[in-house]
Amino acid sequence: MKREKHNGIIGLWKFIFSIVILIFHSRGLYSYLNTSLFRGGYIAVEFFFIVSGYYFAKSVLKQKYDKDNIGKETVQFISKKIKIFFPYVLVACLLSLIIKYDALNKNALVNSVWDILLLRQFGFGRPLVAGQIWYLGVMLVSMFILYPIIKKHKENYILIFSPIIALFFLGWLRHFKLSIDNSYANWIGLTNSGTLRGFAEINIGMLIYLLSEKLKTVKYTKLGRILLSLISEGLLVLVLIIVSLRSNHSQYDYVLLIFIMISVLIMVSKKTYEYKWLSNNTIEYFERLSLPIFVNQSIFFDLCRYTSLIELEPYILTILVVISTIVFSMIEIFIFDLIKKKKILSRCSKLIIKSV
Repeated sequence: MKREKHNGIIGLWKFIFSIVILIFHSRGLYSYLNTSLFRGGYIAVEFFFIVSGYYFAKSVLKQKYDKDNIGKETVQFISKKIKIFFPYVLVACLLSLIIKYDALNKNALVNSVWDILLLRQFGFGRPLVAGQIWYLGVMLVSMFILYPIIKKHKENYILIFSPIIALFFLGWLRHFKLSIDNSYANWIGLTNSGTLRGFAEINIGMLIYLLSEKLKTVKYTKLGRILLSLISEGLLVLVLIIVSLRSNHSQYDYVLLIFIMISVLIMVSKKTYEYKWLSNNTIEYFERLSLPIFVNQSIFFDLCRYTSLIELEPYILTILVVISTIVFSMIEIFIFDLIKKKKILSRCSKLIIKSV
């Protein structure tokens, strides 16, 4: 089967938004200041949830429904997702624990297991190691719930229930929380409000997949394609400008969410000029970097907090964290690729397991 061409526009923005989130979280290093770059940078998570929903629907809708094996297929699908990012999560959590070991008591060390298992979001206490990975836990659970439903009901679920879920869940957050920035701190009785946030936006991403399939059938003039490019890129640039200038959380997050939705819809339609320009191996590598950058940031935040680096000027410290996280992520990808290429893990497993 021929490999589908990589969407470089999505890939580039995933890299950009991973840096935005990193810089946004760096404010915790100098919280005594009221200023930091990308103060509304949490909105970048919406891009990741929506894109995850898009690719999720794209993958699942192409598969046939087998009611006798749906449970097994669901577990296999989630297992493949876990295999992609769990090595990065494990390394980040273990290194952060080593760095802050002296500052943690015994209970904290024991409870750090919930960070590694991505279960903090579901009521197992506040994050102790890598708070930002709550996103991965919500994504996994959402897809675990949705996979068998989408396999059976296909487009019918997405067309009927996805918009309803998005409206009710996000409307609830808007009414009670105002800001969309709800990750692990707001417990609502059954889960955290960040779970509703992620589940709603993954449903939006699935709806965008169906809409984009219709958009792909439309033929545009050169002017039309230029306008689409300007709209899609312009909206995300506007989002970056707004979140970098804001001083606090805002009820207008939901307007920015609409901007992101429109932009993603245009990007995945593959009708813009930059799709051809950016769909190459270099941008694909930048996209690969977005995951380890997102996961590894906690290592360097802790390294700064528990060493004399914290005495550096705030913006110098931020630049140092960004560069260090990117370089470490590049090295990590190289090592993991080498392990996979040399089949080191399978060779090691044969020393313990004779056959499966």
